[in-house]
Amino acid sequence: MLIIDRTLLDLGNLRPGAEVNVTVREEGTSTIEPIRNTVDPEVARSVARKFVQSNDELFRRVSQ
Repeated sequence: MLIIDRTLLDLGNLRPGAEVNVTVREEGTSTIEPIRNTVDPEVARSVARKFVQSNDELFRRVSQ
């Protein structure tokens, strides 16, 4: 657990409970970066498939 005061949370655009990546370098400096959510590949594939299906006619006309 890492405790960060309110000022640093605000400056880092973080909220309580946010997941972060902490990098500690040999010289003693540390970097704290928020872990950004990414889209699950299967969810992205499903959404893309639905988008293509719902715009099938448009894609067919554009590709000719």
